[in-house]
Amino acid sequence: MDEVRFKSTFAQIMLSKIFTNLIEKKFGPGIEVFMNSLSIEKDAEKEAYYIKADVEGYVSNKVVEDLICKKRSGSGTN
Repeated sequence: MDEVRFKSTFAQIMLSKIFTNLIEKKFGPGIEVFMNSLSIEKDAEKEAYYIKADVEGYVSNKVVEDLICKKRSGSGTN
């Protein structure tokens, strides 16, 4: 079984910034992600990857309200 672990502080900061930027592109500013640890294991027998993550996040009230109040297209409401 192959395994990759990100435990160093530098790796945690870089992964946090990457995930924060990806999420902010989708939902806008006001979201922060803090990656405490990440482990990826490959199981050759089952031909699958297992991802284990310890993640914390911060989302501003404005982002949550925008997501809740946003009308879905095609829902039949105006």
